[in-house]
Amino acid sequence: MQLSTTPPVIQLSGAAFGYGDRTVVSGLDLTVHRGEVVAVLGPNGAGKSTLVKGLLGLAERHDGSSRILGHEAGSAEARAGIGYVPQRHTLASAVRATAAEIVTMGRTVRTPWWAPWRSRSAADRSLVEESLAVVGLGDLASHDVATLSGGQQRRVLIARALASEPEVFLMDEPTAGVDRGHQQVLVAVMRRLVERGATLVIVTHELDALAEIVTRAVVVRGGGISFDGAPEQLSPGDDAHAHHDDEDDSPPTSVPTTILTTKGGPR
Repeated sequence: MQLSTTPPVIQLSGAAFGYGDRTVVSGLDLTVHRGEVVAVLGPNGAGKSTLVKGLLGLAERHDGSSRILGHEAGSAEARAGIGYVPQRHTLASAVRATAAEIVTMGRTVRTPWWAPWRSRSAADRSLVEESLAVVGLGDLASHDVATLSGGQQRRVLIARALASEPEVFLMDEPTAGVDRGHQQVLVAVMRRLVERGATLVIVTHELDALAEIVTRAVVVRGGGISFDGAPEQLSPGDDAHAHHDDEDDSPPTSVPTTILTTKGGPR
């Protein structure tokens, strides 16, 4: 695969992240170029969660440098380039909303906070429709998200991130907890994103499900990166298929809407 000669999407150099006076991951050297599909692997508690939060600017940087699209991680410019896809959809049980309404949230970073909701442009509405179509849910736009299956809700979250036009997608366990049929659909959606020029960083315990699209594997173990290379070069056990639980390597924290629905992205 020929990679772009443009500056890296993600550049970590000796980076360390943690909380307060506790460093969780350190000595992180990682460069992700445009067009790559990187699987982040490792056992629970190894530091994957803190690495992701460091990229999102939600964990403190204790050492080194961390840049997203040439900007300091956590800055408004860096956040605007990330489309974050969380593992769980938290709105379905709290708010009645259609799939289209959830995806429309992805446009909030493209509209001034003071602008009235009715000012959403025809272009915004068209992009929401396009994003749902890309993930194969165009016919379910008006359906209540709470009535959708787990796999369909994951696709709504991907569409929401896509509507924000990100330059890199950061996905947390996109295939966890869904059956093989829905996993195959999700992988097809991710392949479509790659074909549109997306860069994907996917935290996962299920490398086999993503094998056809992943170009590179990064293993986080013991608070650092223990492997970075081609998936086929992984040692036995590095792609552990343990069931994913929320990692306890960091204190609980909420993800701001500006991270959940951020800018940039392949059109």
